[in-house]
Amino acid sequence: MEYVALGAGLPDYFARSFAFIEHDGAAALEIGDLRMEPTPTVHFVPTWGFRMAARGAGEDTGRSIAYSADSSPTPNLDTLADGTDLFICEAALRKVTDDAPPPERRGHLIPEEAGEVAQRGRVGRLVLTHLPVNSDGGSWAVTQAGTTFEGPVEVADTLKVWEV
Repeated sequence: MEYVALGAGLPDYFARSFAFIEHDGAAALEIGDLRMEPTPTVHFVPTWGFRMAARGAGEDTGRSIAYSADSSPTPNLDTLADGTDLFICEAALRKVTDDAPPPERRGHLIPEEAGEVAQRGRVGRLVLTHLPVNSDGGSWAVTQAGTTFEGPVEVADTLKVWEV
């Protein structure tokens, strides 16, 4: 294992280590029995959220997960989250003014906005991710999202598992 990071300082490290295929941002991605459908979001660079559904034998294909990726408010988030069982949504801002100032385009949400998307989408559960540094466990974000979303709200955590 000590050799894994030896090439990390080389300019072509990623090209040597990974086979990159550029995605067109429109076609669904399929890995085994998992289907991921992209939806463009609004960020500083081209970004896509994904809606995922398993299609394996014996799995409930009516159950789904959505991941927002980085995004400012956009109707595409409503489309992405609509009716999902689990919505994983970034909430990188404590307040709107923490992002790019107008006339620049914002690229992130506050927890209340993540809650609004979840509420409009009638999602089963909201999981907040990409919280600001030093979020002290994110209880403040859960409280804020709970002011606009009536369902359960949690904070993503390393190795935490949600069954859908």
